[in-house]
Amino acid sequence: MRCRLSSLVALLMAVLMFSVTGLVLADGGTPTISLTTTTPTVNTGASVTVAVQMDFSGQPTLGGGVDITFDAQRLQFSSFEFDAAFADESALRRQPQVLDGVLKGLAFGAPDADGLSGVMLVGRATFVATGAGLATIAVGGNAQPAGGFISATSYDLQSVTYGGRGGSNAITITVAAPATGQLTGQSVVVSANYLVNLTTAGTADWIRWGRATATDVDRKANVTAQISDITPINGATRNRFGGNATYWSATNWSDGSPTASSSGGVSGLYFP
Repeated sequence: MRCRLSSLVALLMAVLMFSVTGLVLADGGTPTISLTTTTPTVNTGASVTVAVQMDFSGQPTLGGGVDITFDAQRLQFSSFEFDAAFADESALRRQPQVLDGVLKGLAFGAPDADGLSGVMLVGRATFVATGAGLATIAVGGNAQPAGGFISATSYDLQSVTYGGRGGSNAITITVAAPATGQLTGQSVVVSANYLVNLTTAGTADWIRWGRATATDVDRKANVTAQISDITPINGATRNRFGGNATYWSATNWSDGSPTASSSGGVSGLYFP
């Protein structure tokens, strides 16, 4: 009798070990939260878009939260938008708390007890590049207020790998310094009553100051402005002079804004 019981116990233990082993094998690989970007190199002032992706293949999750850290000296956080196709429960979404260089507690949850599984795009974070250099953006686990990810099968805390480009949990954005502008030209002797047609001469852009008052600014309409307004320095103020066609070139145009057209004006600005 004792021999039969021992054999039965051994058989049950073997079946149990096989079942447990089978569960482990069926559970899939380590779940991953990763970052990618389509804007690895930008100029100062440009937008930086970072995609947050999950891969919980074979490891369904009930949800959890992450922290995203970024270089606050070179990047300014703009927004985070969950992807329209992300199959989570929208009521469980949590926008991150924006701290100095940290997006804290970005979180999402499953729509039912089966959990979220597979590869999915969670959403996209947008930043504005504010300073030149190498800017790092990294993803990691969140302790509070959202907490870690919970398994939909065991209800235990899941071990998650946080990955970025090159196996790291971070991506690097190269922010280029703005190009230094240059203004070059040459002096030309013109005849009295010389007329410059800004519409013809300024095919890409033109700007005209002081048409009727010192604050008047007229520019080419329906184009992207390439010439900025004047910024006085050291306390200088704008003053208008009436001009003299004998000594000053006159200007006209037919494609302006806010003044649509003008003919023969010789006024301008000076800064005492």
